[in-house]
Amino acid sequence: MGTTNTMVGMSVCMLIFLKDNLKEKLSWKLLTWDKLISLQMSYNFLEGELPTDAEVRAALRAADKPETYQSDDFFSKDELTVKPSIFMDKISRDTCQWLLTTDNQVRYRKQTPVSGQDIPRVLPFARTVHINLNFLTGVFA
Repeated sequence: MGTTNTMVGMSVCMLIFLKDNLKEKLSWKLLTWDKLISLQMSYNFLEGELPTDAEVRAALRAADKPETYQSDDFFSKDELTVKPSIFMDKISRDTCQWLLTTDNQVRYRKQTPVSGQDIPRVLPFARTVHINLNFLTGVFA
């Protein structure tokens, strides 16, 4: 790690250009990391556009990962009773089962209605995502 990235004369931890060849491939690896538990990013420079759902689905296909949430991603109350540690590897069906639906659409303001299976499976088991004190430019801002 001998190099230091700078922005406006200040050292920054990591430069991420979301749609820029090699760095784009690295951001895809991050988005398709299905066993990541916690993501914390501070003092970074994030530039560019967030990927579209179609781009995320293509990246998930390329990584040979499911595009949407699957039934085996979840645990039930009964499974939790039998194996209390199951919550470490799966999502609670009790609170997140909507992600499995195809017929229960919701609409946010004037956007197109979506069902659970319209939501790409990004960081499915992440418990915490912190993006603190970062420089955001492009469509982020």
